[in-house]
This record gives sequence, C-alpha cells and structure tokens, in this order.
Amino acid sequence: MTRKIVRVPALAAVVFAVLAVSPSSASAMVDVREHLGPPAHRGVDAAYGDCAPAAKESLPGIPWAQQRLAPAQVWTLARGDGELVAVIGTGVSAKAPALKGAVLAGRDVRTGGRADSDCSGHSTFIAGLVAARERPKQGFAGVAPGVRVYPVRVTDDKDRVEAADLAEGIRAAVDAKAGVVAIGVSVGGPTTALRAAVQYAAKHDVVLVASTDAPSRVDSDSTTAYPAALPGVLAVASVAQTGAVSNAAGTGAALVAAPGENLISVAPRGQGQVSGSGSNIQVGLAAGAAALVRDYRPRLKAPQVIARLETTADHPSGPLPDAALGYGILDPASAVSTDLPAEEDYWADPPASASLDVPLATLPDTGARTVALLVSGAALGVSVLLAVVFALVREARRRRRHAVTPPLGQT
Repeated sequence: MTRKIVRVPALAAVVFAVLAVSPSSASAMVDVREHLGPPAHRGVDAAYGDCAPAAKESLPGIPWAQQRLAPAQVWTLARGDGELVAVIGTGVSAKAPALKGAVLAGRDVRTGGRADSDCSGHSTFIAGLVAARERPKQGFAGVAPGVRVYPVRVTDDKDRVEAADLAEGIRAAVDAKAGVVAIGVSVGGPTTALRAAVQYAAKHDVVLVASTDAPSRVDSDSTTAYPAALPGVLAVASVAQTGAVSNAAGTGAALVAAPGENLISVAPRGQGQVSGSGSNIQVGLAAGAAALVRDYRPRLKAPQVIARLETTADHPSGPLPDAALGYGILDPASAVSTDLPAEEDYWADPPASASLDVPLATLPDTGARTVALLVSGAALGVSVLLAVVFALVREARRRRRHAVTPPLGQT
C-alpha cells in the first residue's frame, strides 16, 4: 500500500518555534493551561469574571498540527458535512466566532439544562480542533470544518469529574444521534455504569474517542485513563512537535496518536486563537478525522472506522501496536482516501484491536427447505422441457399438412 506522509517543512517549524517563544507572541497567544482551574461562575460565559479570557490575537499561518495532519487535502471529498460530533466535558461556547452556527444547545447532565457555554474554555478548545470554520486571513481551521457540535457538560472543572456523570454524558451523546464522540475528560478507573455506557455506544454504532493521558484529577493517583482503556474506544496518545509522546502520557495502551502539545484553537469568546498543551485536547483532532471518514464512507460501522484510522496511520518502526504510539500518528487524508483490501468484502472483520464482542445471530436449520426447493426446481425444469418438445412436434405436423403440391408438368 502506497502511503503518503505529511511532514512539517523545516522552515515552517522554525518560524512556529520562534513565534512560540517570542515576547510579542507571548502576549498575543493565551496558554489555555493557565485558565483551566475551577471557575468562579459555573458554566456561564456571560459572567466573565474568572472565566477564560477572550482571544484577541490571530495566528496568520497554518499551525504545526494542521500541517502535520493535513486534513485540507481531502476537503474536496469530505468536510464532515451532515456529521454530528459530541464533545463531552465543560460545555462548548456557541459564542466562539469560529464555531458560529455549528454548536447546538446540547445538555448539562447534572442540571438538565443547555451546555452551549463554557467558562473554562477547555471543551471549546477541543471543539475548535474538530470543527472550527475557515475564516479569512486566518490559517487555523478544524479537521472537519463542516460538522455540527453537540456539547455535553459533565463538569465545570476538567480535573474533577465524576464517573457517574461521565457515563451519563456518553449516553446523552448517543441519544443525541452523534456519530462521533470526543471525550475531553477522564477518570482513574472503570465503573459498572461507565462500562455499560461504552457498550451502549457500541450498540448504537457510535465512535468513542478518548485520551490515554493520565487522569489529572487531584484525588486520584491512577495513571490509566478511562474510558480510553475500555474495549471499543479509540484510545489516543498525545505527541509533541518532535513526534515524541507528551509528558501527560499515562500507562494505558494507545491505538493511535495525535498532536497534543502547543496546539492552536479557539476560546469561548474573541476573534483570535489561543494555545494549549496536554489535558486530553488531542481527542479533538482524532474525532475530526473520524468524522471525515464517516462523512466520506457512511456505510462503515464504528469498529471499521477505528480500524481504518489505525491501518492508515503513519506507523512507527517495529512491531505494532507500539507501546506508546499504538499504530502511529493519525493521517486523516489517507484514512479518507485509501482503498483497503480488507473492505473489498464490505463486512470484513476489522483488526482485533478495534473489534467488539458482538454475538452472532443463530441461523435456522434450512436443510429440509433446501431439499424441497431443489426437487421443486427439477420438476419445473422437466415441465418446461416437455412443453418445448411438444410445441416443436406440433409445428412439424402443421408444416406437413400445409405442404404445396407442385404444378403439372413439374417433377
């Protein structure tokens, strides 16, 4: 299989690195990590007090993550139009200009209210990586700029998440008919409710995308993130611009990897962008890639979408899956456009890493019915053959009866 590997041009990488450390850009780009603490105003953008500040400055060039993944290569084929991606976490701000018209009301699982506001900015940042629209004179856009976003709020502080709320959030996303779910928070262990929610998503053909970053919850010492560690979930590791796994890496096994350091995305308010690292944000890029595949190849089931993302990733050297990178760094363009031999038979089994334990239906015993059909078919064939012979005999007799007698004098 011919694979294309998109790499950041050396000059562009140097320019981006200079921008990242220059004094002028330090004031222009707001590091999301500085503004993700417990908000004073729970989930209310309008009470701006201690919420994430507005993004006032814009980055004109294409950020390194978008250069590395190069999703724009297949936007003529798929942009995510018609796809609904749920983002689970702190809510998603409908006031973010780059997400204008893309964010639905959503649901806050704790209050039953809307979730289209975001004080902390964490889930809005992830939603921007998924679905930010292209805008004039701005190089940043989401991986799938045609999708709609369904926000699900399960917390106001990404570092404090209850497993029961996360499980309910997954169910809310599935019930909203989302085809892809970006889970931007995690917990340190599985619960019966969380396992059941993941199985509920699998039953409804939903692609769950979660991070393998170690949970940042302050009262947990677990280094394994859930639901990423559960079967059937696309577990995504975070990598830096160098290709190395980020410092936030946990001990859970990743299936793929995506950029998660020094990313550019949007804030809840403001025309510009903000920068961020870690904190599960790479799930936005992976969810966008899954949405592109679902858009262009709508007949694929969720396990096949995951298998396609694994198969077309930029594989690391050595045995697969790699302990840190899984099957490698995502390649959205290849995931959309590559024809895979395994899909020539549409219902071909996906790789074991993406398979789900789905019981096979019991087929009825059709032996007697098959014999009866064979006998009936043979009888019908004999009847048709006799009818043809009879018709030929009648025609021959008719021709003899109407034979013309030669004129006199002719022999």
